[in-house]
Amino acid sequence: MSLFSAVSAEDMQAARIVTGLTMAAFIGIGFIRGLRERAALARGVLLAVYLLACAAFVGYVLLR
Repeated sequence: MSLFSAVSAEDMQAARIVTGLTMAAFIGIGFIRGLRERAALARGVLLAVYLLACAAFVGYVLLR
């Protein structure tokens, strides 16, 4: 069984929403005055959380 055949339409929609929100936050961090000084750290934390969420999603889909 491949990963893409095991994903439902609802799962894909949820993944698209999470990815879009993460990208918006990643870009938006640079526009917030208080976060500009720590933008690299905030983006690194955001990236780590996003990658953990992706790994959890893949694990969820494969174990179903």
